[in-house]
Amino acid sequence: MRAVWVRFLQLLLAALMVAVGSASGHDSRPVYIELIQDTATRYSLMWRVPDSVQQETLPDINLEGDCQAHTVQSEGTLSPIRTKQAHQGRRVYRCESDVSPIAVLLDYPVSNPSLSTIVRVIGRDSAVRVIHARPDSNRIALSNSDSTGQIALEYISLGTRHIWSGFDHLLFVTCLVLMASGLKRVLMMVTGFTIGHSLTLILATLGLIRVPILPVEPVIALSLVFVAAELLREKKDTWTWRYPLLMASCFGLLHGLGFASAIAALGLPENEIFTALLAFNLGVELGQMTYVIAIMLLMGLYSLASGTLGAPQTMALSRVLAWPVGGLAAFWFMERLYLLVS
Repeated sequence: MRAVWVRFLQLLLAALMVAVGSASGHDSRPVYIELIQDTATRYSLMWRVPDSVQQETLPDINLEGDCQAHTVQSEGTLSPIRTKQAHQGRRVYRCESDVSPIAVLLDYPVSNPSLSTIVRVIGRDSAVRVIHARPDSNRIALSNSDSTGQIALEYISLGTRHIWSGFDHLLFVTCLVLMASGLKRVLMMVTGFTIGHSLTLILATLGLIRVPILPVEPVIALSLVFVAAELLREKKDTWTWRYPLLMASCFGLLHGLGFASAIAALGLPENEIFTALLAFNLGVELGQMTYVIAIMLLMGLYSLASGTLGAPQTMALSRVLAWPVGGLAAFWFMERLYLLVS
């Protein structure tokens, strides 16, 4: 009878993970707007709205100022900011001589869906400014100039929100905690994972290494399949169990490339690249450590409720979670592989 309940719990967890995993990749993404000054009087305005926004509630995005829209293009025309799933558009503006756009306007036909907005402004001299607007902002002034402290706080928040919406990364960290089954090993494995993904995040963001993200995403899903399979292993005698710090560090290098793609999509302010990069990484670590503490507290409560403490109870919990986690990760792998080959 106990085996039946365990199987039922595994199926229930798998269903919940698929539901949450399918939704988590879209809801937290911001509206992304790019304004490029092509000539002294010509500006290109491009935008990408997450597909969580319904077609009938898409905002009308324009420039405020003494400029006139000459060309309008819609979905599928924007190779510079093209993604797999998003509503896209582009307008070309002609402005009077010595006149610059004042602001970006977002006119939602129904209501603002509480999405933050990122505006990336590229001047004729290729200088880049990044403006982050709050979810309730419908008018984003282009003259805004954030202080170093404001930029740091904004990117810490972005890093924390990214790790909390990255369901595959959170499940991987969950498996690391279950494999550790002790505070010392938890600290060792989480530290290794942190060092690994911080290294590749910084190197990839600064352009010191270049790896296309589409092939990386299926491999990230496979890393989750791997650790889920390790949790089901009877004999804990593989290199994964013997060298947890090495294992976590190696997979951290891989996951850091995923974080780098996220910050590349957000953009970095040209004059505060290192501040924004370090703040984003700090935000990721804060979100990760908060999650690890929460998982360990829940495991402690589970052990107390079960009446037994220590490794045996952790192993039992690992077996319950490993199958749905591995199944969901395998689904992600096939989905991402399909996107890669298509």
